[in-house]
Amino acid sequence: MNLNIFIQTILNFSIELVIICIIAFAFLQSKHDLSFIRLSLSSIFLLSNIILETYLNNHILFTLISMFNIFLIILIITRESLAHSFYLFVLSYCSALIIQLLIAIPFNYFLKSPNNNIYMILGNIITLIIAFIVYKFVPVHYIYNFILSNTLYRLIMYNILIMSLFFICLYRINLSDALILFPVVTIYISLIIIINIIYISTKLRAQTQSDIIQAYNEYLPVIEQLITEVRERQHQYDNDLSALNCLLVTCNDYDSLSAELKKNIKSLSIDMAPSFLLSFNLKLMSGFLYSEYAKATNQNIQLSFDIKNYNIHTIVPEYVLTQLIGILFDNAIEASTCNDKIFLEINSVNNRFIFSIANPGINITPDFLSDIFKNGYSSKDESSKNRGIGLYMLKKTLDKYHGKIYVSNEIINSKTYIRFKIEV
Repeated sequence: MNLNIFIQTILNFSIELVIICIIAFAFLQSKHDLSFIRLSLSSIFLLSNIILETYLNNHILFTLISMFNIFLIILIITRESLAHSFYLFVLSYCSALIIQLLIAIPFNYFLKSPNNNIYMILGNIITLIIAFIVYKFVPVHYIYNFILSNTLYRLIMYNILIMSLFFICLYRINLSDALILFPVVTIYISLIIIINIIYISTKLRAQTQSDIIQAYNEYLPVIEQLITEVRERQHQYDNDLSALNCLLVTCNDYDSLSAELKKNIKSLSIDMAPSFLLSFNLKLMSGFLYSEYAKATNQNIQLSFDIKNYNIHTIVPEYVLTQLIGILFDNAIEASTCNDKIFLEINSVNNRFIFSIANPGINITPDFLSDIFKNGYSSKDESSKNRGIGLYMLKKTLDKYHGKIYVSNEIINSKTYIRFKIEV
């Protein structure tokens, strides 16, 4: 093989690698020192070049091996998880390929030999400049964050890679043929993506409906139990009031009447079921709050409700709301002990749901605030079930619906409380 051609091919591959890495950093919104690429990956570069030299005549094999090597490089330099590195690889590789194709179209029109390595190096240099501009000035990280937050689009990424393999191999073998087939391949991939979106959306809707039904099956019986308990209490109080009225007839003087009233009123001072929970327009929430009230009562933990608005309006589905406040409730009850008091506030303003819960807790530190919403972090003991998952999922769900969460300390009755407040 001609040494000049070999060097040009290696140079092409190296420039393409830097292009893909720069685009990956742009999606991450990460300002790494780009020289770190050369320093940390020299061994993988060497391996790629050896494979290139050995299998140069097998373009398909070389393309597949080089793609795998680029994926490994992205995995190492970004320090992202395996799944996130894969999404970055697909996004970055496809983005670089699209830019290269757009540049290759005028090259193919004006030049006689667009497959010439010199022209390909020139095209890659132009692509490198565009990639650097994107890295510096275009906020493409929003696209990456959106894909990570949506299962549908993550699945589409897998489809795009699989469907693009044929075209990428063709592009590496013969640029002219690739440009001719580019419109057909684009239409084909678009149709497949549309079919995938329709299919996956249907599956996601079915899963959502299943979650809603499961939530209603869990909490509607609780509402019926609350209604039954309130009716029984009402019937009992009707009887008690009748008995109190009879005291006016049976007691002959003020002292005896006062003594009987004190005795009977004391017997009436048993806990009432929180019937006000039935006033919410969201009955699923009513059932959930009552189940949490019963759980806290069984552990001798007091709940203090401050309901400012019973008509809750928000874009968040009702079953998702119960999941959000359920995470905060579980954490508050786990952090409380017998005879502790938990303070709750519920409100709805401008189509936003506001929920606040305060329980006895630790003093907040900057380290605590920076770690508390990380996956796997927990201030509980190591044996806690689903340790460190709850607040991570809470934050992830709030981000999906553009919600906010606030964490603060308060002193209530000479005791340190930690308060979590969400708006969504």
